[in-house]
Amino acid sequence: MKEKIENLEKLKKKIIKETKERVWFYSEEYEEFKRPASRHGVKGWFGTQDIFFIGSNPSKNSSKDPHNVNFFFEQLKANKFENAHLTDLVKIRAGNAEAEEVIKKNLKKQKKYLDKEIEILKPKLIVVMGRRCERFIKGLGYKNCCFITHYSAIFYRERFKKEMKDVRKTIFNSKSQKLNLEIKF
Repeated sequence: MKEKIENLEKLKKKIIKETKERVWFYSEEYEEFKRPASRHGVKGWFGTQDIFFIGSNPSKNSSKDPHNVNFFFEQLKANKFENAHLTDLVKIRAGNAEAEEVIKKNLKKQKKYLDKEIEILKPKLIVVMGRRCERFIKGLGYKNCCFITHYSAIFYRERFKKEMKDVRKTIFNSKSQKLNLEIKF
Protein backbone atom coordinates (compact mmCIF):
# COMPACT_ATOMS: atom_id res chain seq x y z
CA MET A 1 0.00 0.00 0.00
CA LYS A 2 2.89 2.36 0.75
CA GLU A 3 4.13 1.92 -2.81
CA LYS A 4 0.68 2.77 -4.21
CA ILE A 5 0.52 5.97 -2.17
CA GLU A 6 4.05 6.93 -3.24
CA ASN A 7 3.10 6.35 -6.88
CA LEU A 8 -0.07 8.43 -6.46
CA GLU A 9 2.01 11.22 -4.91
CA LYS A 10 4.38 11.16 -7.91
CA LEU A 11 1.45 11.20 -10.32
CA LYS A 12 -0.19 14.07 -8.40
CA LYS A 13 3.00 16.15 -8.70
CA LYS A 14 3.25 15.37 -12.41
CA ILE A 15 -0.36 16.39 -13.01
CA ILE A 16 0.05 19.63 -11.06
CA LYS A 17 3.22 20.45 -12.98
CA GLU A 18 1.67 19.70 -16.37
CA THR A 19 -1.78 21.21 -15.82
CA LYS A 20 -0.91 24.05 -13.41
CA GLU A 21 -4.00 23.00 -11.40
CA ARG A 22 -3.11 22.86 -7.70
CA VAL A 23 -6.36 21.92 -5.98
CA TRP A 24 -8.15 19.54 -8.30
CA PHE A 25 -8.02 16.58 -5.94
CA TYR A 26 -9.64 15.90 -2.57
CA SER A 27 -6.90 16.23 -0.01
CA GLU A 28 -6.30 17.63 3.43
CA GLU A 29 -3.21 19.36 2.07
CA TYR A 30 -5.11 22.42 0.85
CA GLU A 31 -7.13 24.69 3.11
CA GLU A 32 -10.40 24.49 1.19
CA PHE A 33 -10.50 20.70 1.48
CA LYS A 34 -9.45 20.34 5.11
CA ARG A 35 -12.98 20.44 6.46
CA PRO A 36 -14.64 17.34 4.98
CA ALA A 37 -11.79 14.88 4.46
CA SER A 38 -10.38 14.93 7.97
CA ARG A 39 -13.80 14.96 9.61
CA HIS A 40 -15.08 11.94 7.70
CA GLY A 41 -11.84 9.99 7.36
CA VAL A 42 -12.09 9.96 3.56
CA LYS A 43 -8.72 9.43 1.86
CA GLY A 44 -9.74 11.04 -1.45
CA TRP A 45 -7.04 10.95 -4.11
CA PHE A 46 -4.89 8.84 -1.78
CA GLY A 47 -7.57 6.17 -1.31
CA THR A 48 -6.24 2.74 -2.23
CA GLN A 49 -9.39 0.59 -2.00
CA ASP A 50 -10.23 -1.44 -5.12
CA ILE A 51 -12.95 1.08 -6.03
CA PHE A 52 -12.75 4.39 -7.90
CA PHE A 53 -15.40 7.08 -7.69
CA ILE A 54 -14.99 9.26 -10.73
CA GLY A 55 -16.57 12.54 -11.73
CA SER A 56 -16.18 14.44 -14.97
CA ASN A 57 -14.07 17.31 -13.61
CA PRO A 58 -13.50 19.21 -10.37
CA SER A 59 -16.03 21.96 -9.78
CA LYS A 60 -15.18 25.60 -9.30
CA ASN A 61 -17.90 25.79 -6.67
CA SER A 62 -16.95 22.99 -4.27
CA SER A 63 -14.78 25.24 -2.12
CA LYS A 64 -17.47 27.94 -1.94
CA ASP A 65 -20.27 25.59 -0.92
CA PRO A 66 -19.00 22.57 1.05
CA HIS A 67 -22.48 21.02 1.52
CA ASN A 68 -22.26 18.78 -1.55
CA VAL A 69 -18.76 17.57 -0.73
CA ASN A 70 -19.74 16.95 2.89
CA PHE A 71 -22.80 15.00 1.75
CA PHE A 72 -20.64 12.91 -0.59
CA PHE A 73 -18.07 12.17 2.11
CA GLU A 74 -20.82 11.25 4.58
CA GLN A 75 -22.18 8.76 2.05
CA LEU A 76 -18.73 7.33 1.37
CA LYS A 77 -18.24 6.76 5.09
CA ALA A 78 -21.76 5.36 5.62
CA ASN A 79 -21.12 2.80 2.88
CA LYS A 80 -17.57 1.87 3.96
CA PHE A 81 -15.85 3.61 1.04
CA GLU A 82 -13.61 5.97 3.05
CA ASN A 83 -10.56 4.47 1.37
CA ALA A 84 -11.99 4.50 -2.17
CA HIS A 85 -9.97 6.44 -4.73
CA LEU A 86 -11.66 9.72 -5.75
CA THR A 87 -10.72 11.18 -9.10
CA ASP A 88 -11.94 13.02 -12.19
CA LEU A 89 -11.75 12.38 -15.94
CA VAL A 90 -9.98 15.69 -16.43
CA LYS A 91 -8.08 17.44 -13.68
CA ILE A 92 -9.13 21.00 -14.58
CA ARG A 93 -11.61 23.03 -12.56
CA ALA A 94 -14.61 24.31 -14.48
CA GLY A 95 -18.04 25.65 -13.69
CA ASN A 96 -21.06 23.68 -14.84
CA ALA A 97 -21.59 25.89 -17.91
CA GLU A 98 -18.09 25.41 -19.31
CA ALA A 99 -17.41 21.86 -18.09
CA GLU A 100 -18.51 20.09 -21.27
CA GLU A 101 -16.14 22.17 -23.39
CA VAL A 102 -13.23 21.81 -20.92
CA ILE A 103 -13.64 18.03 -20.97
CA LYS A 104 -13.86 17.80 -24.76
CA LYS A 105 -10.76 19.97 -25.13
CA ASN A 106 -8.62 18.15 -22.54
CA LEU A 107 -9.82 14.54 -22.31
CA LYS A 108 -7.57 13.11 -25.00
CA LYS A 109 -4.36 14.48 -23.46
CA GLN A 110 -5.45 13.85 -19.84
CA LYS A 111 -6.65 10.26 -20.33
CA LYS A 112 -3.07 9.20 -19.63
CA TYR A 113 -3.47 10.32 -16.01
CA LEU A 114 -6.56 8.19 -15.46
CA ASP A 115 -4.85 5.26 -17.19
CA LYS A 116 -1.92 5.63 -14.78
CA GLU A 117 -4.26 5.76 -11.76
CA ILE A 118 -5.85 2.52 -12.97
CA GLU A 119 -2.41 0.95 -13.51
CA ILE A 120 -1.33 1.90 -9.97
CA LEU A 121 -4.49 0.82 -8.11
CA LYS A 122 -6.01 -1.83 -10.40
CA PRO A 123 -9.64 -1.12 -9.40
CA LYS A 124 -12.19 -3.91 -9.44
CA LEU A 125 -14.94 -1.33 -9.96
CA ILE A 126 -15.15 2.21 -11.33
CA VAL A 127 -18.23 4.02 -10.04
CA VAL A 128 -18.96 6.74 -12.59
CA MET A 129 -20.90 9.66 -11.13
CA GLY A 130 -23.22 11.72 -13.30
CA ARG A 131 -24.51 11.67 -16.84
CA ARG A 132 -21.78 13.92 -18.22
CA CYS A 133 -19.05 11.62 -16.94
CA GLU A 134 -20.99 8.58 -18.13
CA ARG A 135 -21.22 9.95 -21.69
CA PHE A 136 -17.48 10.51 -21.88
CA ILE A 137 -16.30 7.36 -20.12
CA LYS A 138 -18.41 5.02 -22.24
CA GLY A 139 -16.27 5.94 -25.23
CA LEU A 140 -12.96 5.26 -23.49
CA GLY A 141 -13.17 1.47 -23.24
CA TYR A 142 -12.82 1.07 -19.49
CA LYS A 143 -14.24 -2.12 -18.02
CA ASN A 144 -16.03 -2.81 -14.72
CA CYS A 145 -17.89 0.48 -14.62
CA CYS A 146 -21.24 1.18 -13.03
CA PHE A 147 -23.10 4.45 -13.36
CA ILE A 148 -24.80 6.41 -10.59
CA THR A 149 -26.27 9.86 -10.01
CA HIS A 150 -23.77 12.61 -9.20
CA TYR A 151 -23.78 13.59 -5.53
CA SER A 152 -24.23 17.28 -6.34
CA ALA A 153 -27.65 16.68 -7.93
CA ILE A 154 -29.45 17.95 -4.83
CA PHE A 155 -32.91 16.97 -6.08
CA TYR A 156 -31.74 13.37 -6.34
CA ARG A 157 -30.08 12.95 -2.95
CA GLU A 158 -32.30 10.04 -1.92
CA ARG A 159 -31.62 8.31 -5.22
CA PHE A 160 -27.87 8.85 -4.72
CA LYS A 161 -28.08 7.32 -1.22
CA LYS A 162 -29.94 4.29 -2.58
CA GLU A 163 -27.46 3.85 -5.44
CA MET A 164 -24.53 4.01 -3.00
CA LYS A 165 -26.17 1.31 -0.87
CA ASP A 166 -26.76 -0.78 -4.00
CA VAL A 167 -23.08 -0.47 -4.96
CA ARG A 168 -22.07 -1.51 -1.44
CA LYS A 169 -24.47 -4.48 -1.38
CA THR A 170 -23.33 -5.60 -4.79
CA ILE A 171 -19.61 -5.57 -4.13
CA PHE A 172 -19.38 -6.51 -0.48
CA ASN A 173 -20.18 -9.84 1.05
CA SER A 174 -22.61 -8.77 3.78
CA LYS A 175 -20.96 -10.97 6.44
CA SER A 176 -17.28 -10.38 5.85
CA GLN A 177 -17.32 -6.85 4.36
CA LYS A 178 -14.73 -8.05 1.85
CA LEU A 179 -14.92 -7.26 -1.81
CA ASN A 180 -16.94 -9.79 -3.74
CA LEU A 181 -14.76 -10.20 -6.79
CA GLU A 182 -17.21 -12.49 -8.53
CA ILE A 183 -19.57 -9.65 -9.42
CA LYS A 184 -19.59 -8.59 -13.06
CA PHE A 185 -20.79 -5.17 -14.14
